[in-house]
Amino acid sequence: MIAPKWILELQQIARALRGVYSNCVTAQLALRAQNADQDREIMSTLRMQVSEPVSRQLDRLNVVVSELKGCAPEIDGEDVSGI
Repeated sequence: MIAPKWILELQQIARALRGVYSNCVTAQLALRAQNADQDREIMSTLRMQVSEPVSRQLDRLNVVVSELKGCAPEIDGEDVSGI
């Protein structure tokens, strides 16, 4: 059995990653509002290289935490208990 302290540690990592994701999305929205050509390229890079990868890793981390707690979640309606 996994010690609860490790589950708590993973949850804290997930919380920190959610903060990174939120800040990145905020920056993307600010760049979109400025509507300059170069800003659009930066916004796209942030989305493709930061927001989306962080979001995918958060999904995976949530699956791991749920598995360790003994309850397999679904992502986008798909059973991920076998991941």
